Amino acid sequence: RQMCIRDSTKTNQARTVGIPRFVRAELERHLESFTAPSVDSLVFTSAQGFPIRLGNFRRRAWKPAVERAGLHGDLRIHDMRHTAASLLINAGVNPKSVQEHLGHSSIVVTMDRYSHLYPEARTHVTSVLNGLIDDVPDAEDRTEPDHTRTNSA
Repeated sequence: RQMCIRDSTKTNQARTVGIPRFVRAELERHLESFTAPSVDSLVFTSAQGFPIRLGNFRRRAWKPAVERAGLHGDLRIHDMRHTAASLLINAGVNPKSVQEHLGHSSIVVTMDRYSHLYPEARTHVTSVLNGLIDDVPDAEDRTEPDHTRTNSA
């Protein structure tokens, strides 16, 4: 069964989001147990089968689930998005791919929000530059320090 969301994004742009296997399996189990077998089935509904309002979902489903899981009480649904982005970045996923997965309009948005998760980046840049120069034969013999410049930083 195809899974989609019947709502627009914040920027009213259509996009496709991949659903990881483990999430898809849980959604399929939930849909089989609690919804009618239809492509129009909603994942979460009111007791009458209508779309559930976000406030009701938070109060009736989200907060009790957070408490049962022993998580911090002020955990927001949106925090799951930040967690997913952080896990992807930590796993070394290309920032452009993270941007596209999150639906950010620009890589700048992604990097501004998540660049603190790249603490090793500065060291990595230096290591790469060192490696590039180390690979050049006699590079040290051809470079002399420029003592005429002053450091204004």
